[in-house]
Amino acid sequence: MTEFSDLIKKGGQDSTALVTNSLHKSANGYEYEETHTEIQKGKDGQKTIVKKIKRYVPPNVGAIIFILCNRGEGKWRNPQQQINHSGEIAMTGVMPIERPCESSSDFQKECDKEKIKAESIKA
Repeated sequence: MTEFSDLIKKGGQDSTALVTNSLHKSANGYEYEETHTEIQKGKDGQKTIVKKIKRYVPPNVGAIIFILCNRGEGKWRNPQQQINHSGEIAMTGVMPIERPCESSSDFQKECDKEKIKAESIKA
C-alpha cells in the first residue's frame, strides 16, 4: 500500500513541477516552432513542402502578477481591507414618517408641505 501512495505523491510532484515551469514560461514569454506541411500538385506529381515557423508568445501579465503576489516576500501583495460591522444600521438623510399615509394623494400633500418648508428655509 505504501508503494501505491508513494507513486501518487511522486505523480503529484511531477505535475506541480510541470505547472510551475509553464507558469514561469508564461510570465517570461517564450518562442516555439510550428511545422506546416503543404502538399502542392504540379505537372510532375505531388510535392510536399514542410515549413518551420518560429512564433513568439509575449509575457502574460496575469502570470507576472500571480508570481509577484505569491513569491514577492510581501512586497507585491494586495492589502486586504477589513470591514468591521457592528450590526447596526444608521439611517441618515431620511425623513421620518410620523403617520402612515392613507392614499397616494395624502403622500403627495405631505411631500408638497415638505417642499414648501424647504423653499422657505432657503429664502
